[in-house]
Amino acid sequence: MQPGSNHGSFDPTADFQGARKETRDAYARIRSMVACNVFPPGMQIQAKALAEKLGISSTPAREALIRLSVEGWIVSVPNKGFFTRPLRTEDLMARYEFAFMLLKYSIENSAKAFSSDRLQHPPELEYGADGKVGPVAEEVRIAQATFLEQLYERIASLSGNEIAVSAIRKFILETRYIRLLDLEDEAVLRELAAGTAELARLLTLGRKEDAIAIIRDQMEKIRNRMGDLVKEAVARSLSSL
Repeated sequence: MQPGSNHGSFDPTADFQGARKETRDAYARIRSMVACNVFPPGMQIQAKALAEKLGISSTPAREALIRLSVEGWIVSVPNKGFFTRPLRTEDLMARYEFAFMLLKYSIENSAKAFSSDRLQHPPELEYGADGKVGPVAEEVRIAQATFLEQLYERIASLSGNEIAVSAIRKFILETRYIRLLDLEDEAVLRELAAGTAELARLLTLGRKEDAIAIIRDQMEKIRNRMGDLVKEAVARSLSSL
């Protein structure tokens, strides 16, 4: 299963309904590939070759690439074509900083009470006699990441500000690959599972400041690991060529 294949309630084509179905489908597939770091940073994406790989015609592939370049997911260079953006530590850290400010704002200015109803709660981690987590399947990491992402989206919706919700959804998609890569570390997975469950509990109790403190801690820790995560992500992309 590719990272990003399960995105909860986030529909990546929700704002693209005026386009042809073939273009919408191509857009969703290609954007997921870009978000999941399938293409190495700085790589040229040729519409014809990509269309052949996806089993579609060149026109919807090119239309999707134009849309993605307008939205900033990829770069369009005149007379050269489309290229993936460099994967940069500072860019990802800035996204996390911005997302924290949005979530903090949403909690502090919540127009309604928080509820975790209908969120996809992940299964509890299984610990052995030595206190360590047993072998973790990719589906478990995805379940933990998805719960956190849905929780962040639910938090953003508390303010009633649809722009904030849209921004958090974009943050979730832009950072999912790094998030799943981070969760390959057992200690990180354990800490996130406990912290996210506690975050949901505190929000339900209306303990806003304590909830904000957990989000701040979660984001500061992944930002501290970001340099190493980016190096690993780039290395994996290059090795897949």
